[in-house]
Amino acid sequence: MKTKSVKIVSIFIMLLWLIGCGEDSSTTSNSQINGTKVTIAFKSKEGETLQKVSEIHHISISVKKDNTFLYEGKRLTKTDGKWGIKLNLNTKDGPYLLKTRAYNAGGELLYKGVLQTTETLPTNLMVTLDAVISDSSFALLPSLKKIETSFLDSTIKSEDTKKQIRMKFTIVNLQSDNVNYSLSAKREATNVKGQLEEVSDAGSFTPSLGALNFTDKNEVILESIYTQPLNPPTESTTTDIFSGADKDFITTRLILTNSKGDEITIPFTLPSYEEQDISIHFPPEIQKVDVLDEGTDHKVELILTEASSTFTYEWEVLTGSTIVGSTATQNPLKLEDYDITKNGSLCVRVKVSDTQGASTKVGYCLHGKGFVKEGNIVRDVVREVQWQDDEAVKTNSRAWLEIDENNIYQGFDPLTGKYTPTGDTALPYCEALELDGYLDWRVPTKKELKTIVDKRFDPTIAETFTNIGVSTAKNPNIYYTTANPTVFLDEHGMYKDMLPFSQNLIDDNWDSYYAPKDKIYVRCIRDKNITISNLEDIYGALKLTTSLDKQIYNQTDTIERLYTFTNESNHILNIPENTTFTPPFYTIGTLQFLIERLGSDSNIPSIPSNVGRSGNKYGADGFRISVSNNVINPLSIVKSSSFNYSFNNYPKGNYRMYVEYKKVDGSLIETQSLDFTIE
Repeated sequence: MKTKSVKIVSIFIMLLWLIGCGEDSSTTSNSQINGTKVTIAFKSKEGETLQKVSEIHHISISVKKDNTFLYEGKRLTKTDGKWGIKLNLNTKDGPYLLKTRAYNAGGELLYKGVLQTTETLPTNLMVTLDAVISDSSFALLPSLKKIETSFLDSTIKSEDTKKQIRMKFTIVNLQSDNVNYSLSAKREATNVKGQLEEVSDAGSFTPSLGALNFTDKNEVILESIYTQPLNPPTESTTTDIFSGADKDFITTRLILTNSKGDEITIPFTLPSYEEQDISIHFPPEIQKVDVLDEGTDHKVELILTEASSTFTYEWEVLTGSTIVGSTATQNPLKLEDYDITKNGSLCVRVKVSDTQGASTKVGYCLHGKGFVKEGNIVRDVVREVQWQDDEAVKTNSRAWLEIDENNIYQGFDPLTGKYTPTGDTALPYCEALELDGYLDWRVPTKKELKTIVDKRFDPTIAETFTNIGVSTAKNPNIYYTTANPTVFLDEHGMYKDMLPFSQNLIDDNWDSYYAPKDKIYVRCIRDKNITISNLEDIYGALKLTTSLDKQIYNQTDTIERLYTFTNESNHILNIPENTTFTPPFYTIGTLQFLIERLGSDSNIPSIPSNVGRSGNKYGADGFRISVSNNVINPLSIVKSSSFNYSFNNYPKGNYRMYVEYKKVDGSLIETQSLDFTIE
């Protein structure tokens, strides 16, 4: 079964072309163009609700005629609660293609719609915007629209004078976030052995990297000066980087990265004095992500605008599952042991590349759908919190503050003017609760309580919860205490905040308060992610993965050793600061590398005698593993890097590289080995 990316909740943007100049009270913005008034309004389908309309931060519309954009990412304005825009369209010059997108403040796509008009625009035009479930969507990527170039001094053509080219890149981004960019030039030439090798004289961009701000616009111009090398390649090879037949050529690339870590790599050619045109090689375009449910397994498939058998795929799972074998380099990707109805978030990242070096890298998360009952606890698989759901919840009602025989609230501190709940009240109850082996319970916030509301039922609580407070004649409606009433106690000294769970009362915008002495139902919550700061426990949570950049090397090659540390636990890791060094830093231990020549002769003559040796193993570097961010989230990468090691005419044959992971005190945690061959 395929997981759908579109929810059956719709809103409409209505574009009404009204002939004449009459007034309309529902109009948000009007433009009198060729006798046409353009009006934009929202409308819901009968029987459906607009659940995410209040979250909309901005709406953009693109209008295309034939293959030309008349408007691209044009933003609507909001007036008196309604969205509108002025569009200069000729009503008799259709057809037009209209694409409309609505986003929240974080750049997440909430609603989208497409409309193809007729040649003559009718009186009423309607674009249906369907609600998009975030499970099957991903952020729209930034893109390169065009490149414009000009030489700073076109009269200079001397080979010993550097030529400078002013380059203007038009970047489009619909997500309202910053986009980081980098520009690079790489030169390769054929050496005496007939092999391509990198040459340092490749020219440079100024600036070569930085950030572009899209807070209030969808399009930004990036300017950079490219300075050509003193000894450029021949004119016949300078501008063709894709043929593969060049003996001396320069490749130039633009890389754009958004705030979510998605990235596109765009190769382009450089102009010459003889040929001003440049060519842009656009990366593979991802239309959407499809998820196929295969029982206990899932497949994640990229749907590309133009697929090709020459594309390569590099998948990695960030959180939530395991990649099956060789599918890490295939499309679709197969995942083991993931059940969307029970599991939490599943996040993957994939890089799609073509043979010319253009690539698109995008992240995608599939969120678990429901709550899971586990003993006396209901687990929220999406937010990773756990709720109390034992028999006690049915009758467990408590005040926020106790009163004495004189009807005076207890727990008042005259120095601070604040009340602290004491005795048999809600806050101490949750703090003292022991349930299914957990001791770290607390009173939920109102925002957290709203996550278990389900208006299909009465009481309005998710159906997974089996223990629910009962209505009484004194209290016919069900309320739950929230954790933020002290705000009201400080100001008024008499109110207690709570959230109603009754069909006739529940309202996202309605607040309700009782006196703090009144007893209200209490349902405690706990955070699934516990912070670990003890180094011994941190070592147990870490997983080390090592690899080499290849398996076969020449005698004078440099070997690249890659390593990744991952937090494999469901806990947050807080790496302690190591103060034995100045300045102090955060470290998770050390890596020690050793190399061994396999076979009957274990000697490696070219290794200096002063290099340490243990039996057949030679020392091959080592270092402390420091991390810049000491707080590590569950199921996330702690550190991923590489370390180079150069051979010095090592004898041909088979070798083994050992990687020893040691604690801060030097004791060994584990040893991994990597085999390779020198030919």
